[in-house]
Amino acid sequence: MCGIFYSNRFTQDQRQVHGIRRRGPEGFQTLRDGSEFWAHAMLDTVGTPTPQPSRTHHGVLLYNGDTYNHLGTSHTSDTQWIADGLGGDHPRVVEVIRGLRGQYAICYSTDTHVIWATDQFATKSLFYYYDATDRVIAVCSHANELKRLYGAAWPCAENRVYVLDRSSFAITAVTTTRWDFDQTVDNLDGVFNDFEEAVRMRWREDALLLLSSGLDAGAIACALEKQGIDFLSIADTEHEDNDVIRARMARHNTAVNRAEPLSRQEHQDLYEIGHNPRMKATPDNNRKMRGFCEYADAHDCKILIEGNGADEIYADYGFGGTKYRSRSKFGGVFHQDLSLLWPWHNSMDSLATIVSRNDQLYGYYGKENRLPFLDQKLVQSWLNTTLRLKNKEYKHWIVEYLKRHDYPCHKDKIGLSGRLWN
Repeated sequence: MCGIFYSNRFTQDQRQVHGIRRRGPEGFQTLRDGSEFWAHAMLDTVGTPTPQPSRTHHGVLLYNGDTYNHLGTSHTSDTQWIADGLGGDHPRVVEVIRGLRGQYAICYSTDTHVIWATDQFATKSLFYYYDATDRVIAVCSHANELKRLYGAAWPCAENRVYVLDRSSFAITAVTTTRWDFDQTVDNLDGVFNDFEEAVRMRWREDALLLLSSGLDAGAIACALEKQGIDFLSIADTEHEDNDVIRARMARHNTAVNRAEPLSRQEHQDLYEIGHNPRMKATPDNNRKMRGFCEYADAHDCKILIEGNGADEIYADYGFGGTKYRSRSKFGGVFHQDLSLLWPWHNSMDSLATIVSRNDQLYGYYGKENRLPFLDQKLVQSWLNTTLRLKNKEYKHWIVEYLKRHDYPCHKDKIGLSGRLWN
């Protein structure tokens, strides 16, 4: 989980940009050019470490993420692949961003433009400050830094690339992905293949799976097991289905989360993060997530793999018209024109709240979280399946995947807080 900061009007001492440092415990570098200032806190999780801020022939790149376009090429990291492809023409920069597969937040500044974006589901936090009158632009991984320095911060929307023209100092925003809502594929083969690929790409030896008795975490564990990947996992066994979680833990190298209460300093720091309404989390959830990070530290793990996004994308928190949570938009009943329902996953800002909160909390402990269910190719494959498959049962494709591989499961939804939904 890297941290990035850019401003075209920065007059503070560079040490003042301290809020992003915890996100990247492996190095902190800055660059200044006149009144422009870039800072990057490094957590290397993909390929060969690439120092940032990264100067290209046409600009300066700041990047936080894990993308996989470089796989199978001569590039040894995702940062190198992105930097080599950007060029100086801002339409080309936008097209490179549109083609990224994975999770990311990016800011690229040239002589003529500043371009920034988070991914299609805003899994990597990114905020900006903009003042057209005084011609100030700033972009940062942490809202509090911008608020402290400039007095305000706006979250970058999912699936949108922002382009600032330095000449007019006007911002335009363009759509990243135009989803195809044609529902004609009457089998799950492509979904299963893309899911396994999404899991495989996100896995590294220094990754830790957050295991539970739920469908989503179970599907990730099943996909790793099917592909012969040995993995380390941890489970918070409180409020879980005992039979299912025990059966899963017996198949894998799984530890039990034994998180201790938060320290006073942690309470204070996490309160400041949680003070943003999009990042609220209960103290008990914060404690559990801290326990995951402590175990990861003890086992030299940088990455946490989790199942967030499945409820929002593939089920709308409901089934058959019954809403399992108030944030459900239509009770999980999909119809013939999905474009009229999209983006159902962000009903009441639900997905943005969850991914922003987790990104900031894990970033506080210097860890990166990865979300296979929000893989762009996987989401598109599922969107193209027929209504019959979407509406057959709650999270049908995930249930079917577990059944086909005889993996222990149940259909009840139990959240991290232990609440049984149905």
